[in-house]
Amino acid sequence: MRSRTRPGSAVAAGLAVLAVLAVLATGCSAGEEVASTAQPTSPAVAEAVAAPSVVVGEPQWTTLDSSLGAAVPAGVGERSILVRGDASDGSGPALQVVDRATGETRWERTGAQPLVVGDGADRVTLDLSDARLGRDAGLPVIVPYAEGRRRGLVALSQGDGTYRWRWSPPAGLAARTAGVGSDVVVVRVAPPGRVDDPTGRPDDVSTLGLDLTTGEVRWRVDGVAGAAATGGVVVASVPSTASGAQTVVLLDDATGEETWRSPQPGYFAGGTDDVYALTVPGQAGAVLVDAATERVEQLQTGVAAGSGVGGDALLAWVEADHESGAVELATLASGEDRPVTAALPATVLTDASPRLLGTTLGHVVVQGADGVWLLDRAGRLAGEQVPGRLDRVLADGLVLVTGTVDGAPAYEVLGLETGP
Repeated sequence: MRSRTRPGSAVAAGLAVLAVLAVLATGCSAGEEVASTAQPTSPAVAEAVAAPSVVVGEPQWTTLDSSLGAAVPAGVGERSILVRGDASDGSGPALQVVDRATGETRWERTGAQPLVVGDGADRVTLDLSDARLGRDAGLPVIVPYAEGRRRGLVALSQGDGTYRWRWSPPAGLAARTAGVGSDVVVVRVAPPGRVDDPTGRPDDVSTLGLDLTTGEVRWRVDGVAGAAATGGVVVASVPSTASGAQTVVLLDDATGEETWRSPQPGYFAGGTDDVYALTVPGQAGAVLVDAATERVEQLQTGVAAGSGVGGDALLAWVEADHESGAVELATLASGEDRPVTAALPATVLTDASPRLLGTTLGHVVVQGADGVWLLDRAGRLAGEQVPGRLDRVLADGLVLVTGTVDGAPAYEVLGLETGP
């Protein structure tokens, strides 16, 4: 019998969305409810204020729906949820693909089952701990495999789990999946002892884009280590002998072409089509970089968080005046020449530990002590606080930790829709 308990009010520090967290200013005095009708600071504000609110739907999938033990949603696409956990028969790790609309299991595979590949002559063992899901319904699930001393990736159909293709790195090199982009899987390739280490010489590290449909190498960039794929852009770094912050490089995931290189070492925090945020060690806030004009702005307070590059991407951060105590939400969308600012509601300001964690559907996601809020760009709350601890922000939803099941974290996948 599975038991479920609600989490305590303390929120664990260290949640990550993309590469960083954005920490809301602390030490703000409680005050009366703030009316979130700030005067527009750019022409885009009028549209932002009038934007439709976001409606949080019922859970599309929860841990309680899974037949796997210690189930974790490892990926959420447009129509599928990739679930990792322990097989019910005790045979070890298992992987499921669940229909996002109905919650029904499409297929399941355990690590103990060898996969027949090619013409049927070869059988490989799957490493289910690092499986990745293509966002679109027609794209495959990418899973690392082993065949003796040989390592690589296989693609399985998202619909029924059948074998699609196999890829292996050149002899003597190891590979790690950095992320799944719009139609490529991004792979970091390096000598075995270096593939997981961001420091060292850049001349023996490469980043590859494999076609998700065929597994063929579409592009290769030497000297950079791919770290993530988001919104059509690959986030990579240039390895160096120094530990810590690296030079950040952005690549077009369709061609591998470099679109931007950070002017100073740091960590990628998110971006729109043309403005990117970078956190820099030793500086209080983030650095905003306009890739087109090379304009650089230093944010004095907080760290910017974003939903990724492209589409409806939005950067958000908090601006605080420590002398007056005023705290404002600032957002910047692609094509805007200056941020939209709005007062934060007192409900958020007086929370025990509010943190700005990301953006989705033109809204900002804020974690409070007992749940998650969604705010529009005018600083207005979109509905009630959703109980739980944020695990990740999706392009059209949220993944929350809502309690425990048999001592393991309990997850819910919630869909979001824009309302009138």
